[in-house]
Amino acid sequence: MKRRRITFFLLIIILLPNVNVFAMEDKETSSSSSIGSEETTQSSENDLPSSNSASTTEDSELSETQETTETSEPSKVADEEKEDSESDSEEIKRADSRLLAANEIEVSAWSEFVSAIRNEDITKIILTASFENPSSSDSSLSTYVRKNDLEIDGQNYRVNFKNSSIYLGSPQNATGSFHMHDIVLNQNYGGAYSEDIVGTRLNYTYGAKWKYRFGNITTEPGVQRLARASHSEVTVYGKMDIDTRAENFIWEVSLWRTERSIKGT
Repeated sequence: MKRRRITFFLLIIILLPNVNVFAMEDKETSSSSSIGSEETTQSSENDLPSSNSASTTEDSELSETQETTETSEPSKVADEEKEDSESDSEEIKRADSRLLAANEIEVSAWSEFVSAIRNEDITKIILTASFENPSSSDSSLSTYVRKNDLEIDGQNYRVNFKNSSIYLGSPQNATGSFHMHDIVLNQNYGGAYSEDIVGTRLNYTYGAKWKYRFGNITTEPGVQRLARASHSEVTVYGKMDIDTRAENFIWEVSLWRTERSIKGT
């Protein structure tokens, strides 16, 4: 009996170190597992900044896009303001070009043209379009006796008088002045009021009181004469391409002056 007890205690003594080893191994295994878990957790946590980094990158790109948009928006607004300013400047220039003196008028139709000639307060007519007499004749023009000075600036537009003309009478001033330039003229000859484009209708007394000045004028084949300027002073300048059915001018005992060359038939 004693021998068995002694043997049992010896066995326990022998086995106790192994038990401690097993316990230590279990502890180390547990610790290792714990460390592995912590490393996994840390690894997962380390992966999170990658997501945050992507988010940050997206935010950065969005911010840059917004900054670019915000930068481009003022630039776009500036460009639009510049265009508006240039447009306004052009409008101002056009408005300035349309500023006329009280005695000047722009016309773009026959009726406006005739009305301006009949208005003695108007001394300068500026054409802004080509036009023609809508009728075969127009007595409201042909029978009206113009008395004040008159300048007609054709701006290279064309007027067809048909069977009508401008009639000059006794001038308001001691000497009347009629100046026509930069215009293309045509007429349909029908006698009487279409013997000329402008004149005193062979009234020598009136004719001696007028001075005519013509420059850069073209007459088409329908024109009988450019002017019947009896006893008047006539001055021409620039390019005069005068094609008429009768004389270019009638200027009995007139003073003829040429500032530049005249071409005619």
